[in-house]
Amino acid sequence: MKKSLILLLGLLLAFSMLLIAYLSFTPAELREVEHSQDSFHHNDEKKEKPLSGKITVLTNRVDLVADGTMQRYAVKFQEKHPHVQVEFEGLKNYMHDIRIRLTTGEAGDVLLIPEYVPNSEFKDYFEPLPDEMFEYVRFTDIMLHEGKRYGMATGVNTLGIVYNKKAFAKAGITSIPLTLDELFEAAHKLKGVGVIPLYSNYGAQWPLGVWGEHSVSWRSGDAEYLGKMVHEEEPFQLDNAWGQGISILRYFIEHELVEPDLLSNNWEKSKRQIANGEAAMYCLGSWVINQIIDAGAAPEEIGIFPLPYDNSGRLYAPMDLIG
Repeated sequence: MKKSLILLLGLLLAFSMLLIAYLSFTPAELREVEHSQDSFHHNDEKKEKPLSGKITVLTNRVDLVADGTMQRYAVKFQEKHPHVQVEFEGLKNYMHDIRIRLTTGEAGDVLLIPEYVPNSEFKDYFEPLPDEMFEYVRFTDIMLHEGKRYGMATGVNTLGIVYNKKAFAKAGITSIPLTLDELFEAAHKLKGVGVIPLYSNYGAQWPLGVWGEHSVSWRSGDAEYLGKMVHEEEPFQLDNAWGQGISILRYFIEHELVEPDLLSNNWEKSKRQIANGEAAMYCLGSWVINQIIDAGAAPEEIGIFPLPYDNSGRLYAPMDLIG
């Protein structure tokens, strides 16, 4: 299984920074990425034999596969390495599908490392990356184990309420909610003018993590909270930090303040609806802003504010590294 994920070292060196480019930047930044990546390539003229073969890249960005953005990255790479075939495969349910593929040995050659794979198990699935790849990379130790790096951060992210400003204005909302009650009040105002207040993406499943494991540590003020839950007899309670986040989502669903179709995976559709103001809010990471803009929103129409998870008036938000 491990062998199926091994890249020829030279090929990995040449391709890896291209992968980081597509994960970190939007299509609008392609030219800048293409210009900057030249500094990361080894001198191919020194190689005795040209690189050849085929590599498969698995990605959650099915939209960029569909619109040809990924293929443009492949074309630029093949200008330097014409004997290498690069294929991108988009997975709509990435977090679910990649779990199965890792166990069956069908996880491609380059992929986003799932967050549920502990660093101690990296060596069972991946090859370590050479140190020279990290010369221009920040947060170099995010995927470190026993002195070896198996991946790199593709971005820095915060989490909060991403919202369409025009939708807020339509509902007469003139300031961002600072408390949980104000958030609920804003949601009811949005519903009153025919706007979907919050797009939960319940059917896609993976976005629901923001109400639980992705936010419980900073909402509780305990960075180790999630890990400590495994030692509790009954960790999933409504009156603890875990239940606090889930209860907020439950309120939105019970009061029909979310999308009407909760069973289908409407992730791509939801971005268009947030972009055009049919829906108003996501509770997601700041990484989604560029995707909403790519779906048609003007940059100045999209904003983000900390999730007001209680009525204290204190607003906190995390800094997350995207691996």
